[in-house]
Amino acid sequence: NTLSHNLVVVDAEQQAAEGCGSYLELFGVAPGIEVVQARGTAVYPQCETYRRTCALIPAPDGGTYTVDIFRVKGGKTHQYSFHCLGSLQRVAPDRPAPQPAELPGDWSKWVDNPRAVVPETPATFTWQAGDVNVDLMLLNGRDTVDRVVIVDAPAWRSASLEEFAKPPIQQILAEHAAASPGGDLTTQYAAVIVPYRGSASPVRSARLLTNDPASGAVAVEVRFEGRTDIVISAPDPVSRQYGPVTAAGAFAFVSLDGQ
Repeated sequence: NTLSHNLVVVDAEQQAAEGCGSYLELFGVAPGIEVVQARGTAVYPQCETYRRTCALIPAPDGGTYTVDIFRVKGGKTHQYSFHCLGSLQRVAPDRPAPQPAELPGDWSKWVDNPRAVVPETPATFTWQAGDVNVDLMLLNGRDTVDRVVIVDAPAWRSASLEEFAKPPIQQILAEHAAASPGGDLTTQYAAVIVPYRGSASPVRSARLLTNDPASGAVAVEVRFEGRTDIVISAPDPVSRQYGPVTAAGAFAFVSLDGQ
């Protein structure tokens, strides 16, 4: 079921089951980083582009964090979906309480209690399971995300009575919709996913340095105490300026300490 996975749902539909495929475009391991990029072909027939780039990077506290870049072109509605074990504890910065919302398509068969917030600025969503927290730092602002719908989703992962009895988990849908019926929608989602123990994330801040749908170029800056990481992703080898960094290539990573 496409709607139960952490990916982008297009037009509130399931992905195609036949006549589709996928290509591994980039896969690499280097000191301090692992990266993978793949694209789907005809998984959503209405989409010209359906591509995801993920970088796994060690954090100063001994853990890791992930930069997730998801590019989609085509269709009328894009929903970046994310959930994990535990319960959604907070949304930062503080904003008005979520309001009841409606969801199109098959969502009502899968989730309950939809409620929406409008992210005027990039937002961080925090789940907690035991002593582990997970932050989803959604770096897109109001120019890309029209609303974020929070829903209650099934927590079970196998068909057993014990699994069915589990309380629901919270899933978010960061939604971007076409302003008019004509034309295809283009969205470049960027998120930083940070698991950690304790009350404070090792990440002090994260932001988009570049998000250019015309070229497909994306650059993300992640700041720690005494360290700044910059992750760059582009579809071609054209030289571009990304904040303080000039890069030419499909992928680049820079990590700087205080010196």
